[in-house]
Amino acid sequence: MNRFITVEKADEHIRSALPDFGVETVPVSDIAGRILRQTIHAERDLPPFDRVMMDGIAIAYSDFAAGTRRFPIQSTQNAGDERQSLDAGNCIEIMTGASLPQGADCIVPVERISSTGGVATLEDGYVAEARQFIHPRGSDHQQGAALLA
Repeated sequence: MNRFITVEKADEHIRSALPDFGVETVPVSDIAGRILRQTIHAERDLPPFDRVMMDGIAIAYSDFAAGTRRFPIQSTQNAGDERQSLDAGNCIEIMTGASLPQGADCIVPVERISSTGGVATLEDGYVAEARQFIHPRGSDHQQGAALLA
């Protein structure tokens, strides 16, 4: 006679013996020591867009790779502004937290540029990399991911 049961059956027995504590909505400040009744899932990707990690200029890495070191400043994009589109050969002054402009794939920190007469110039010897200083969309968690169990 086999006296063993499956893990699933054991779990079913345990759950059927537990009391139902009901559901209560409480402020976050009052949740210490309580039991979460349901899994909390992400409502959206975080970050919800490719987010710039520091103040500087947004450029197309292909322009840098082709030898460009002086970039006409096309515009400025602040955190919270609508996403802009970068014209080839130009740069957009960019602020920490802003969405990455369309056509840009590299951020050069403000400490590595000088700006005169509407042109941003990279410091001598500065080496950029594609996708540097960009916090990719969904890299913290993606929509639907279980955040709390």
